[in-house]
Amino acid sequence: PSPPTPVAAAASPVVVAAVTKTEVIAEYQRRAAADPRLLPLLIFPEGTTKAERCLLKFRRGAFVSGEPVQPVVLRYPHWRTDISWIQSAPVNAFRVLTQWVNRAEVEWLDVYTPSAAEKEDPQLYADGVQRAMAAALGLPPDRVSETVGNVELARHRLAATGAPPPKSLQRPGGGNPPQPKTSSPPPPEPPGCS
Repeated sequence: PSPPTPVAAAASPVVVAAVTKTEVIAEYQRRAAADPRLLPLLIFPEGTTKAERCLLKFRRGAFVSGEPVQPVVLRYPHWRTDISWIQSAPVNAFRVLTQWVNRAEVEWLDVYTPSAAEKEDPQLYADGVQRAMAAALGLPPDRVSETVGNVELARHRLAATGAPPPKSLQRPGGGNPPQPKTSSPPPPEPPGCS
């Protein structure tokens, strides 16, 4: 019998004996690296799309496996309206749908192979890929944050509105993380990212 086609291999179930989302991602990345018939995994390591003028802290999940990654940068060249997600979903949807043309440029960077140290430290690996992507986008260091991510932005916005946090920002098993008695403001966003 002939081997299955890439589409058939990708359509077949992949049984993963993992507990967390990060473990599922890492296991699939290992399997995809070993079996070229499996489709590559697409991950947005910021966990959000903030703005084309900056990069937020990369989450570690895409880098836990230590497998090489194929970075891709997206640019949204615009004449009047920047369609990056810098406002609420309804406002952004309105902005996108009321323009005649929305362009996107996709640039595939060289495969990033982690060093031995990066394989041992997923955050170091994430920071290295972030630097490579920032260089490709031509972003200066003050437009790249290794401290502010999508969770910090969401908590900052919630603190400003006084609304209770959504379940995604609560601890597993319920409840909110304990708040320090003296609250310090979160790190500022990189300039031009709001």
